[in-house]
Amino acid sequence: MPSQTGRQLCRALFGVAALILVAGCGTVGFDPAAYQATVQLKYDTLGLIDQSSGRYPPHRVAADALLRRYAEASEVASRNVANESILRQWAAIRDPRGNSAANLIEMWKRAPLRPGQRVEKKRAIASHFDRLICLEGGKHTPTECGDTGAIEVSAEPATAPAAAARPVARRGAPPKPAAGEEPEMEVEPQKE
Repeated sequence: MPSQTGRQLCRALFGVAALILVAGCGTVGFDPAAYQATVQLKYDTLGLIDQSSGRYPPHRVAADALLRRYAEASEVASRNVANESILRQWAAIRDPRGNSAANLIEMWKRAPLRPGQRVEKKRAIASHFDRLICLEGGKHTPTECGDTGAIEVSAEPATAPAAAARPVARRGAPPKPAAGEEPEMEVEPQKE
């Protein structure tokens, strides 16, 4: 029969082995502060998109603050060489030419966004942030977080999806959501 000390030593070794196993399963490098900040930025950004039906000047301070927070988050991520895919995702979110949060703000500066524009931008920007949250959440590989190459920053401005890929809306009718998506419930004033 093993002694009390032998059992304690066995339990301690088993505990250390379990910790090593857990550490080897992808939790190494997880930054809970970066993860939480990214989740908060997603919701702050989506909230600002909801405001983009109005004039830009009253929201300029909030929009500028979001752009600064994106830059700060990207800077923090750049301090870790293992964050290459996270840095690419921040670049996509900050790209003023693409279908990104920065592009939405640039468009909004010129004119309030129409309902269809807001829906399309919200969908794309939420997708950018969802991928970033996945990458931050578990330090997964880009493929595990849905990397199809479509979110990478390119030298060319992003183009709209092919017309055949989405249903054509009648003039004056709201755009139809893609399959599997919930429609945004928004009511516009009726013209008399």
